[in-house]
Amino acid sequence: IVGIKIDGVDHEFATIKGITEDVTEMILNLKQVRFKRNADIDLTSGSMRIDKSFDTRNHIVTTPKNSSSYREILLTSNLKESLKDYIEKSKLIAGFKSDMFLFGLDKPISSSTIERRRNHYCELSGLPRIKIHAFRHSHVSLLINSGFNVFDIAKRLGHSSDMVNNTYG
Repeated sequence: IVGIKIDGVDHEFATIKGITEDVTEMILNLKQVRFKRNADIDLTSGSMRIDKSFDTRNHIVTTPKNSSSYREILLTSNLKESLKDYIEKSKLIAGFKSDMFLFGLDKPISSSTIERRRNHYCELSGLPRIKIHAFRHSHVSLLINSGFNVFDIAKRLGHSSDMVNNTYG
């Protein structure tokens, strides 16, 4: 995923009629896709397994830092359908295997490609450029302001409740 544009949506904190997730939450779910392999997506249940991290120093996929980082994230129905179509098209590629990366095939899509595309789409939309990780903080702020409890936020992020309290107060 190198960019996202949603008709009728002006900024990342907007809501979309008929969708329970806000745009920030959708983007955070999409960010996790970078290290996903086709086998990590369960189209029947509409979920994505989070069980990988990325070592930026050595440029390798690793296991998450702690046990709470292992989790499943539910996909919106639109994202589920988009991934289903994408995976079906990917299966037509010679040598396709379910353990290939969803985006990038033999290696994850690069950070520079994600950054370049983010910059391009921010410029097109007139939105300020923020670091990709800042979407995570914006997401937490939105959840707190929407009345979510610390336990649910921590579970979604793969952190402890103490870490959420210490970081976001």
